[in-house]
Amino acid sequence: MQVVTRRRTGALAAGMVGLGAVMVTVQALRHLARLNRYPKARYQVVGLGDSVMAGVGSLRAAIPARYAREVSEALGEPVGSTNLARCGQTTSELIEQLRHDPSSGRALTQASVVLIIIGANDLAALWKPWSSSGSTVPDQAELLATLQSNLLTIIQLVAQQCPPATPIALGTYWNVFTDGAMGRLLGGRQQRQASRAVTEAANAHIQLSASQAAVAVADLYSPFHSSGDDPQRLLALDGEHPNSAGNAAITQAFLHAVPPTTLASVIHTAGGTSHAP
Repeated sequence: MQVVTRRRTGALAAGMVGLGAVMVTVQALRHLARLNRYPKARYQVVGLGDSVMAGVGSLRAAIPARYAREVSEALGEPVGSTNLARCGQTTSELIEQLRHDPSSGRALTQASVVLIIIGANDLAALWKPWSSSGSTVPDQAELLATLQSNLLTIIQLVAQQCPPATPIALGTYWNVFTDGAMGRLLGGRQQRQASRAVTEAANAHIQLSASQAAVAVADLYSPFHSSGDDPQRLLALDGEHPNSAGNAAITQAFLHAVPPTTLASVIHTAGGTSHAP
């Protein structure tokens, strides 16, 4: 009986190994079928920045995924996206991410375009309880100078890790602080006017950084203020982050800055980047 038991156990083990091999083969075939049905995307969109790029405030897809979908429809082929944005991030923290985070580096090596919204959190020190300080804005020259310097470093680090000729676009801001109904509640017109002054100064430095580095700029100020002084229709209830409609408007601004035709002229391959004929 002992010998029979061993033989039965051996036969059972052999049968299970055979069944396992069949199951692995079936799984492999299913995986190949999925790959054929959904081919690997040749274009990859990478998003970097703060909570705006991360998608806080919207119940739908964040900006990189929206941009990828629009490009996919325009070019008629799959477009992938990776969102590396982090809530509350400053330019200094993004520099650290680009220098030390391996996953960010891997994503950038495959990027066809990089979208960046960063800088508002650098100016948090300018925010004061407006009920006690009125509309007086503290001295901002040093913070803005650091912002501009860090943006240039960010662009340089991104360009170093991406394939050559990868388009990079910097987004400006509609307001670096609170706007809309929440802005009115917190400090009224004086607070909003003062925060707009800081925003205009920050946007000027963002645009100057982009110009110096020869990258594109996505104007996010204009769509939020196209219907007047109050951008509430594009904002979440917190008055700081865009809602779904706001994210759609931001996506269109980035598409204007880097249209699908620009991506179509640059083909990224495993060996680097080439221009389409």
